[in-house]
Amino acid sequence: MPAAVRSDSNGSFVLAVVVKSSPLGNRYTATRVDVKVLASDDTMSAVSGLSQGDFVITTSTKPIEAGTLVRLAENG
Repeated sequence: MPAAVRSDSNGSFVLAVVVKSSPLGNRYTATRVDVKVLASDDTMSAVSGLSQGDFVITTSTKPIEAGTLVRLAENG
């Protein structure tokens, strides 16, 4: 199963980014989103449970758990 889809005793999930505004700018937090894996191969998974526009964390330089503040990668 691809790295973005994780599983534990409660089932399959992904970590999605939630944006919260603060006086110093936007803060990005990883949040657990439970998903159902519909199909999977070595590189991709089809899942249900996400909404259009959800940003899913696919890679990170350090371990991430739900509730962790994250920084988005710069495109370039």
